[in-house]
Amino acid sequence: MRRTSVENALQVLKLFSIDEPELSVTSIAENLQIAKSTAYRLLASLAHEGFVYKDTNSNLYSLGASVLPMMDVVKSQIHISHEVRFILRDLVIHTNENAHLGILEGLDVVYLETVEGKFAPDDYIHIGKRKPAHCTSGGKAILAFNEELADIAADNLQSYTSFTVTDQQEFKKQLRLIREAGYVVSKREYRPHIIAIAVPIYNEVRQVIASISITIDKSRYSKRLEKRYITDLIKASKELTETIKQRKRSEAYV
Repeated sequence: MRRTSVENALQVLKLFSIDEPELSVTSIAENLQIAKSTAYRLLASLAHEGFVYKDTNSNLYSLGASVLPMMDVVKSQIHISHEVRFILRDLVIHTNENAHLGILEGLDVVYLETVEGKFAPDDYIHIGKRKPAHCTSGGKAILAFNEELADIAADNLQSYTSFTVTDQQEFKKQLRLIREAGYVVSKREYRPHIIAIAVPIYNEVRQVIASISITIDKSRYSKRLEKRYITDLIKASKELTETIKQRKRSEAYV
């Protein structure tokens, strides 16, 4: 099914990231599988409205200033992003590991907040980073409580390391165990040197809306640390969930 011009323009904007802040016309055309002439027209329209900027020296494109007001609007709508930062900092103080807040977007987990710890591993996570939900702790912590998306994810179990679970039945069994336990430990499924632990975050009606996770370098991992970190994460989850409930109660009386 062919995309409309509007859909292609939106796809162009989604290609930019902290990892790839600048893109060429050729790269954009290849990523979207469109002709270079089409990519040129899309970029010209976006540049005219200020959504992308062209460096005349390098001929590379980056996001333009028109994106900034939209980012502020998004942040204002995601209340837990502000509230969780203090909780993540406290988690980092207790664990010395990197701590993150993620939400589910399609089959990806998108990180809204991240705080670096003393023993920060190379987990390549920053605000706005997307990772496949099926092989990350933060993603699985949410998928386990979303049967519809979990079924779709089970049909798209791409392998990233030799430890990635790619068998559908095993994947669904893992999600069932996560629901029962209330936490997930993902061992080297996305990055071969990273072990991650995550817990779900609930809203005021007990729906899972996000996850909090910490990432550990495998050289530091131990069952003793795992047990302690799970306790710390569950405490953080309860604290954030209660904060969300209190905010909703306050809004009801306004």
